[in-house]
Amino acid sequence: YCPAWDITWTAALRYADFDYGSQYNSFDDSGEPLRTARTRTTFNGIGGRMGLLGRRYLGRNGVISGYLKGDISVLVGDIDNESERSDVATPNQGTRQSISCHHIVPVTEIEAGASASITCNTRVSAGYLLAAWHDLGGGNEYDFGLQIAYDDANIMGFDGWFVRLESAF
Repeated sequence: YCPAWDITWTAALRYADFDYGSQYNSFDDSGEPLRTARTRTTFNGIGGRMGLLGRRYLGRNGVISGYLKGDISVLVGDIDNESERSDVATPNQGTRQSISCHHIVPVTEIEAGASASITCNTRVSAGYLLAAWHDLGGGNEYDFGLQIAYDDANIMGFDGWFVRLESAF
């Protein structure tokens, strides 16, 4: 027989290779372009990951279960943030700014779903994931002023449905 509930601590090593780019355009009142800007952020880091998993088994054998999982990671690595801006009136005269530094990026995740054991070592899971990457150095807004801003107090979020196949060996 399988227990009805269990709570498990998890620990792992996590590696991230992150690359994000965006482009911004501004227009005058008649719809003509004024300025264009691009940003690109890359992060490569590694760190620890800890979590807590609560699972409710269904049936006598516990083949199917529902679960709720929370994880936190602290990644240490190198971040590169590059921004450039140009005016339509002077396309060959742009402003470019970049920053490269060693950075700590916390990551928090919450996941809820259901899973089924296919074999004793293989499981398929489906559910919903909410993830937030903190302090990656660039937000989803752009300031077309004189200085290109670097923001290290932002959150990049991911959320959505997933299907996962896991195998333990």
